[in-house]
Amino acid sequence: MNFDFHLQPGSPAIGAGLNGEDLGIYGGNYPWPDGGASGSGWMYRQEPQFPQVNQMTIQNPVVPVNGTLSVTSKGIVND
Repeated sequence: MNFDFHLQPGSPAIGAGLNGEDLGIYGGNYPWPDGGASGSGWMYRQEPQFPQVNQMTIQNPVVPVNGTLSVTSKGIVND
């Protein structure tokens, strides 16, 4: 599957953010890097500058109705 989350021409989200920035993952103060796999030539920086979950474990994969799903996660921030 190939997903393209760039705004399409004519989108009402173009220029609709603060200071005329685009809305969505490619706009704002910390836009998602454009390009591909890490180290392949990102548009803004090698890794995004916000927390990223890089490991997640579901402790109880079977949850009764009105039960609680227990999840442990670890993440990183690239400064």
